[in-house]
Amino acid sequence: MKRFIGHCILVATLIFTTAAVWADDAEKAKTPVTGKTIKMTLTDAVSLALRSNRNIAIYYLNRVMQKYDLEIAEAEFLPNVRVDLSSSPTLTDTYTTTAGSKVKTLKEAWDADAILKATQTIPTGGEFTFSWENAYTSTRTRTDGGAAAPYTSPSIWSLNFTQPLLKGGGLDYTQASLTRARLAEQENILSLRDSISGIIVATINAYNSFYQSSRNLKIRKTALEEAKKQLETNKILVETGRMASNELVQSESHVADQEFSYEGALSTLETDRLALIDILDIDKTTQITPDEEITIKERTPDYKRCMEIALENNTGFIQTVNAVKRSELDLMKHENERLWALDLTAQYEEDYDYSMWKNDADDDKTREWYVGLTLTAPFELYGYERIAKRKNLLLAKKSLKVARNDLEEARSDLETDVQNKVRNVYTQMKLVERAKKSLELARMKLEFEKAKLNVGRSTIFQVVSFQNTLIDKQEAELNQTLSYLTSLITLDTLLGKTLETWNIELKGNYKEIERELMGYK
Repeated sequence: MKRFIGHCILVATLIFTTAAVWADDAEKAKTPVTGKTIKMTLTDAVSLALRSNRNIAIYYLNRVMQKYDLEIAEAEFLPNVRVDLSSSPTLTDTYTTTAGSKVKTLKEAWDADAILKATQTIPTGGEFTFSWENAYTSTRTRTDGGAAAPYTSPSIWSLNFTQPLLKGGGLDYTQASLTRARLAEQENILSLRDSISGIIVATINAYNSFYQSSRNLKIRKTALEEAKKQLETNKILVETGRMASNELVQSESHVADQEFSYEGALSTLETDRLALIDILDIDKTTQITPDEEITIKERTPDYKRCMEIALENNTGFIQTVNAVKRSELDLMKHENERLWALDLTAQYEEDYDYSMWKNDADDDKTREWYVGLTLTAPFELYGYERIAKRKNLLLAKKSLKVARNDLEEARSDLETDVQNKVRNVYTQMKLVERAKKSLELARMKLEFEKAKLNVGRSTIFQVVSFQNTLIDKQEAELNQTLSYLTSLITLDTLLGKTLETWNIELKGNYKEIERELMGYK
C-alpha cells in the first residue's frame, strides 16, 4: 500500500512538473524576444544605413566595372607597344657514302627574331606605326675535314603615318566612342548618387514613420491616462451627488476606446520599428528609442535658383540631354560613312643587311620613303547598300528630331515639377503654423470644458468629444510637421541635392574596392 502511494506521488509530481514546464514555455513564447536598446537620432540612422546597408556595397562594386568602360575608351589614344620574340635552333646530322667512303656532315642552325611594334592613334583619326625587326640567322656546318659558320643579322625599321582626310577622319568622328563613354560615365555616377540618395531618403522616411508611431503611442498613452483620471473624478462626482451614475457609462466607454487605440498604436510602432531595422540591416531584436524631438526650420527656396540646380543635377533631364548628344553622334557617323575615302599616307624605312649597330652599317643600308594620297570614290547607283545607307541616314535624322523634341518636353516637365515642389514647401509650412495654432486652441477648449464640468455646466459627452478633438489635433500637428519635412526631402531629390544636404561624398577610391574584390591584401 505504501509502495502504491509512493508511485502515485511520483507520477503526480512528474505530471505537475511537466505541466509547469509547458506553462513556462508557453509564457516565453508569448513574450517577444528583445535585444539591446539604443537611442537613435535621424542623423544616427542615416549614418548607420550608409555603413551597414548591403546594397551600397553592391552599388560600389558595379562602379568598379563601369570605370573600366571609360578607361578602355580613353586607352584608344594611348600608344600600344608590343614585342615579339622567337627562336628556332636546329641540329642536323647527315651521313653520305661516296665510292665506298662515308662522310659525316653536322649542321647547326639557329634562327632568332625580335620585333618591336608601336602604334599611336591620334584624335584626328590618323595613326603612327613604328616597326623595328631584328633577325639573326647562324648556320654552322661541320664536315669531316673542315667547318664553315656563316651568319646574317639583317635589321629593318620603318615609320608609317596614315591620316583619313574625308571618310573616317576628323576630331568629332574619331572621338565619338570616347564621347559616348564619357556620357555613360556621367550617367553611371548620377545613378550611383541617386541609388545612395534613395537609401538615405528611405531611411529618413522609415525613421520619420517610426518617430511618428512613437509620438502617437505617447499621445495615446497620455489620452488613456487622462481618460482613466477623468473616470475616477466622475466617480467622485457621482458619490457626492453632483453627477448622475448613468453618465459614468460614457467615461467607461471612453476609457475602453483609448485602450483599443493604445494597443493599435503599439502594433504600428512595432511594424515601423521592423521596417527601419530592415533598412539599417541590424539585429531584428534591437529596440530603438528616438533620441530627439523633430524640429523644423523654415526654408525659403527660390524657384529660379532651384531651376538652375535642377538643370545641372536632375538625372532624368541630364539623360534626355545626353540622348540628344548620342543622336547627334549617330547622325554624324552616318553622314561620314557616305563620304569619299581620301587618305594621306607617308612612310620612311631603313633596311640593313647586317646589324645597324656595326661601324660600317651604312655601307649595307637601303633607305626608302614615300608620301601619297589614296582616293576611293564609291558610286552606289542601285542595290541594297544604297537603300540601307539612305534608310540609316533618315533614321538618324528622325531620331535626332525626336530626341530634341523630348528634350523640350523634359525641360517643360521639369519646370512644372520644380514649381510644384517649391510651392508645396511653402504650403506645407503654412499648414504647420495652422496645425500648431489649432492644437493650442483645442487644448484651451478642453481645459475650459473641464472647468465647466466641475461646476455642473457641461456633460461628460462634451468633455470626451473635446478630448478626442485634442488627440486628433495632436496627431494632425505631428503629421503636418513630418509632411513639411517630406516636402523638403522631395525637393532635394528632384534637385539631386540629397547628398549635399547631408554632407555626404561619394567614394572615389575604386582601386581599393577592386583589390578587395580580387582578393588582394
